[in-house]
Amino acid sequence: MAFGFGPTPWAQLPNGANIWGGDTPPTGIGTNSGIQVGDYLFGTGTPTGPAIWQCTAATTTTSTWRALSSQESSFKTVSANYTLDPVTDSGVVLLTNNTVTLPAASAVVVGKTYTVTRVGAANGALAGAINAGTTSAAFGSDGASITVRSNGTTWYATSISGTVTIT
Repeated sequence: MAFGFGPTPWAQLPNGANIWGGDTPPTGIGTNSGIQVGDYLFGTGTPTGPAIWQCTAATTTTSTWRALSSQESSFKTVSANYTLDPVTDSGVVLLTNNTVTLPAASAVVVGKTYTVTRVGAANGALAGAINAGTTSAAFGSDGASITVRSNGTTWYATSISGTVTIT
């Protein structure tokens, strides 16, 4: 059942952060409605599936939220340049000589992982700041893959299979 953002929080944590409920983060309201940085929103799933968000910035009339989790995760097959979604994507099978781009490590929940795998004759690449500054990983063999994980600031390669060159 969908429901709108409530006028009062469900609960308050010992650190003062409020717990709210609603469909999606209420970006159109702010501190004048009780929203404060550090608050949490448990969403019902409209439009991307059940999720938890945390308020990262708030003014009197607006608020900014960052997804901390989502039950929806997707593994896509792509044949064109593609930018990974910070919430819903988890892996990509790359079929052509194109580039898959990582979102900023700060835009995803700490511990978020992506796996990109090359299938077929095309090379392809993963672009983004990997291992504290590297700008890309090139796939050199069919079946080559790389898994990267965010620490909230940087993407780190945690697993490489096949021929993958990080430059």
